Formats: sequence, C-alpha cells, structure tokens
Amino acid sequence: MKKKIITHKCSNPFCPGDHDDFVLFSMGDLMMTARIKDRIDKDPSMRPFLHECINRHQVGDPGDAISHKDEIIHFRNIMKEREISTTYTMKDQEIWIITKRDRTKTVVLFAYEFLPMSFCP
Repeated sequence: MKKKIITHKCSNPFCPGDHDDFVLFSMGDLMMTARIKDRIDKDPSMRPFLHECINRHQVGDPGDAISHKDEIIHFRNIMKEREISTTYTMKDQEIWIITKRDRTKTVVLFAYEFLPMSFCP
C-alpha cells in the first residue's frame, strides 16, 4: 500500500509556533529521556535543535552521516511500517529518535542511553 503524505498541525512540543508540516508517518506519543530534558533545561540551543530533528525525522530525513545503503533501508522501514530510527549530532553528542513500528510511540534519547530491550512493546 502506498503511503500518502498528509498535512497536519504541528504537535511537536519543541515547536516555536503553529505551522503546517508534510509528514510521512505518525509518531504517536512523543517522549524524551530525563537526560534529554535536563539538557534542554541547561542549554537553550537544544530546544530549536530538537524541533528541527523531530521535523526531519517525521518527514523521512534519514539523519546525519548515513550511508547510501542505510538510507535505502531507512526509507524501506518507513514504507513497510517497521521501526524508524534517525541519528542527529549536536556538539559531538549523538541524539537518536526512534519511532516504534506500530507508530504509537517515539522516543528522543542520547545514543549512549539506548538499551535494545527497553523499547520493545
């Protein structure tokens, strides 16, 4: 089944205002780890950076420093409704955004926080 690009009002909590975005998939509930929240509180540049990353994630951008092969896998995961993960880098710190395959939950975390079993349904 071909995915349809839809327009919606931005529900991104890091968004500075309402606007329309073209999205490829629903992210479900958007959550962040306590360490991401602490970093937002301490670093004012983190909020707009995360807003940009979340928007990039939802429109299908495969993230930073990704190989051509990984880019193909990324788009295949979107189309086949598999788990979607992207990596973005800020100040030498990798931030991951992971959307569950059933599109009910998306988590923003630092790469070093990832535990494979912690995100399973």
